[in-house]
Amino acid sequence: TTVQKVLANLLAERISIRHLTLVLEAMHEAAGFTRNVRLITEHVRGRLALQICKNLQGDDGLLAVMPLSPQWEREMSEAIVIDGDQRSFVLPPSRVQEFVQVVRTRLAAATSRGSWPAILTSAEARPFVRSLVVGMNPTVNVISHAEVHARCRLRTVEAI
Repeated sequence: TTVQKVLANLLAERISIRHLTLVLEAMHEAAGFTRNVRLITEHVRGRLALQICKNLQGDDGLLAVMPLSPQWEREMSEAIVIDGDQRSFVLPPSRVQEFVQVVRTRLAAATSRGSWPAILTSAEARPFVRSLVVGMNPTVNVISHAEVHARCRLRTVEAI
């Protein structure tokens, strides 16, 4: 069912579903405008913004992030093909390889300094960026701007 798929998507990215009532409410809201599991999942993640931010905050109370540069954001956005309720991602393989290499290099530098930043991107691109990064390192968190709660303070480590 859709409920099971959305819950599985959240758990696959280590998003707690302990606030099940909120998760179900958000799923109900999203069902009003889509049947696409990926879009429903993204809507739920947006509603869980405070929880996501708190889970990723460091001891200093800040959420360390590596935002995508405007160039990469534009390329990711342009690579999303929309057909009704469906989304496809058509970034050329050479650019995929370049993106993964840039992410690998920047994350390695950040982690060598003791920081474990989340990659920050647009809500539309987040699931696709996540799919590119997960093969390299499944523990890297990829969040969207919609998941940054108003009370969350960010610390930009370095742009990608």
